[in-house]
Amino acid sequence: MTFKNLFFMAYTRDINRLVDFYGAAFGFEQKYRWPEDPTEPIEFAEMVLDGRELWFALPDDPWHGLRPGASSEPVSHVLCLKTDDVDAAVSRLRAVGTPVLYEPTDQPCYGERMAYVADPDGRPILLYSDIDVDVLV
Repeated sequence: MTFKNLFFMAYTRDINRLVDFYGAAFGFEQKYRWPEDPTEPIEFAEMVLDGRELWFALPDDPWHGLRPGASSEPVSHVLCLKTDDVDAAVSRLRAVGTPVLYEPTDQPCYGERMAYVADPDGRPILLYSDIDVDVLV
């Protein structure tokens, strides 16, 4: 298995405000938003600058929201890594004692399979891979 596509995800109650700020201040462009309807408030957004991504999520989103670390304290951000096999990565990490915070689960709305593990200080790490959502339907 390989890991790639490092990005940073921050939690906020006002994603619209941060999307506007990062766009105007630094030139980030919105790559994706959820919901897709521009008349609705943003619940999740991906911004990109020079090929690097910055994601924003609501703190109470069931998959991208604040996560307890190994210490059960909420965190304000998460390191995200794409892998070609989330299940194999979680199995390998579990075998060496890495805490698994959330088991691998398909997320058809995102087109991803995702899991969370913790680093030695309890900070969550999101592991994800693309899935074929047509196979899930």
